[in-house]
Amino acid sequence: MKYTKTIFFYLNDEELKDLDEEADIAGITRSEYVRRCINETVMKPTVNINYVELTNEANELVERFRVVADRAWHSRVLDVPMFRKVIQDTQILMTNIKNELIKEINHEKQK
Repeated sequence: MKYTKTIFFYLNDEELKDLDEEADIAGITRSEYVRRCINETVMKPTVNINYVELTNEANELVERFRVVADRAWHSRVLDVPMFRKVIQDTQILMTNIKNELIKEINHEKQK
């Protein structure tokens, strides 16, 4: 097949180095390597969940873990009830994320 279309995109030095190394390992040109990556990659749609909300909840948990750790570091005593609550809330968040992902995957399968 004759290739007649040209595209341009920019890479930083590290990305170009990685591309050259991968193409060299494969024994093909940069163009062929990129073409194979495009043709052999299956793109999956992004899961439709509220990433901002989940990220905010996770950041709150991280902050609460930091508070527990700081208190333990400075007082040399672990606030066990607070630590348990943060662990419990983390488990709840992880369960919610898992359920959202399962719901979205099932919804995608039904399409």
